[in-house]
Amino acid sequence: MQKPLTHKMPNLSRLKPLFSTLTARKPSLLTPLAQWLRTNTPALFGDSSTATRIARADCLYRCFDLRDIPNSARRSALQLKINQYSPWPSPKTNVVWQHHAAQVWCWPADDTTRQQQCVVESRYFPRPDHDSTQLLACEPGYEAQYWQDGVLKESHWWQEQPSLNAWQNFQRAAGLAVTDTLPTSMTTQNAQAWGKDYKLDQNAVFMVAETRFWQALPLLVAFVLSWQLTQIYKLHQDIAAQQQQQSELSQKIEPILQMRKTIQDDQQFLTQVAGLWQGPRQLQLLNQVLAKLPDPARNKMLFWEYQADQLRFTIQTDNADPSLFVKTYTDLGLGKEVSAEPDSKTGQITVTIRFQADAEH
Repeated sequence: MQKPLTHKMPNLSRLKPLFSTLTARKPSLLTPLAQWLRTNTPALFGDSSTATRIARADCLYRCFDLRDIPNSARRSALQLKINQYSPWPSPKTNVVWQHHAAQVWCWPADDTTRQQQCVVESRYFPRPDHDSTQLLACEPGYEAQYWQDGVLKESHWWQEQPSLNAWQNFQRAAGLAVTDTLPTSMTTQNAQAWGKDYKLDQNAVFMVAETRFWQALPLLVAFVLSWQLTQIYKLHQDIAAQQQQQSELSQKIEPILQMRKTIQDDQQFLTQVAGLWQGPRQLQLLNQVLAKLPDPARNKMLFWEYQADQLRFTIQTDNADPSLFVKTYTDLGLGKEVSAEPDSKTGQITVTIRFQADAEH
């Protein structure tokens, strides 16, 4: 393996105060997180000062078309394809996605590059803006590239500059028309690598977490449903218990309510009875009225009506003068007002005695 080259990356030293603050505030919870970030920050963002450049001579390249794989399954599918393609167990990778194509460089991981941000030197050469082939002068060796729709479809590395026959073999392998000339090798490199790194190694952690999440989701749903059903059952039991208590309480207070109603009815009856005693008693009044009836042989009582505040009775008489009856019953002193109404057709006189409200009898 060739000696790694270095490339300047953005300074991320400003993250260090954040780690210190987090670990100072919550050491029991955030210290492991801060340690993990310190360990994996170079692999995630690049070292604070350098990134390791991997020579093309040390890599294998392959473009994987995953257009038929759902987005949610592309990570695991890509990892599986890399494991099948790579001759090394757990290789280090450099992955750049372009639409549905994963452009993958892989090489054997060692202790010096395992926790470092690594960039393959091929990514520092300019990308063509149209479908074409190009020959790159690497350090060391030469790389042939075939680009289509912005994707590096094919790549091949030679230790020395390829012959025209070797170049034509590359064209045939890529399914291209064969040319009679060898292109000039490109030596110009950019300061920044093209494409956005896809951290397959770190994403594997999230892939496992995602897989476990989907595996645990049915259990989580079952737990939530069970909890909801339990709460509904408990609520139903509480409602049933309250209804039972209410029924028992109703049975206990039913006699009390019945007794209260009976008392109210008795009270109303007594009030009505007491109202009958507010005025003069009818028997006493009848005796007094009959005793004062003028000339009983000629006058006969036909009708009697007693109310709380007045007494009305009708007399059959041949005396058409009502003043006799008014004077007679006024002198009796039963009420505050006495009136008599004669009926000449029937020979009857109706006498009305209105009682005094505060009279005592």
